[in-house]
Amino acid sequence: MLSAKVKFKFILVSVVVLFSSCSEDNSSLTDEEKVLILLNKTWVPGNIQLDGVDITDFGYQNLELRFERNNTWTALNGGDLFGPNGTWQFTNETFTEIQFSGINMQLKLNPQGLTLELVFEKSNDTPIQGRNKSISGNYRIFLLPKYPYD
Repeated sequence: MLSAKVKFKFILVSVVVLFSSCSEDNSSLTDEEKVLILLNKTWVPGNIQLDGVDITDFGYQNLELRFERNNTWTALNGGDLFGPNGTWQFTNETFTEIQFSGINMQLKLNPQGLTLELVFEKSNDTPIQGRNKSISGNYRIFLLPKYPYD
């Protein structure tokens, strides 16, 4: 008969093996694929600034911005800043800049995918996807995942 110590060690090793085999292997993913996995979720505002002034409470509190892996995006409650949908693509090899429906943006995504910052300049002649009017200026949009462990 096996001793209690041996049984415990066997169970412990089995649990470790089980959990390590269930983890996602990211070692074979490209840098772009890793960024896409982190970016592909619904984001909500932490803070939206226009020329350094917090404008989150001016119609953006309920904003939901979703990036898809197929280089499309959708927005709910985008106010005068975002239309309902559009396209985006990376514009550099470090995946820190995107073109977002014709607007060049700097993208800052933390390595765990728990914060996203979009920085861009917008003029009245460059509305984002379907908006006729918008406020020009320098935008800094701090976003948080709606579902952090999505």
